[in-house]
Amino acid sequence: MFFISIIACISCHNKQKQIPQKFDAEKWKLLDGRDFPYRDAMLDSLVYSYVLNGKPRYEVYRMLGEPSRVDKNYLFYQVAQQRLGAFVLHTKTLVIMLDSAGIVQMVKIHQ
Repeated sequence: MFFISIIACISCHNKQKQIPQKFDAEKWKLLDGRDFPYRDAMLDSLVYSYVLNGKPRYEVYRMLGEPSRVDKNYLFYQVAQQRLGAFVLHTKTLVIMLDSAGIVQMVKIHQ
């Protein structure tokens, strides 16, 4: 029971509501320890402005920096993580799918 209470408290603490912000490439790239403090607040602005659609890979890298992970034609950018010590409880990720020519075809948020 004690362990469940600790998890609940930490989970609530990590789900602080952020004020939405306009996308800023420099803030997007800032890393504070293991976290990107501005990405979650800017995510909707980035995704729903469709600014990435039709962009080539090199422009995505210029705007967003190096992805957290690359898998063939998919770029993965860590947005936010909830942790309990060393254990990751939840990750929010921006997923960008490129076509065979390296042009953005799809942008999704994975939770």
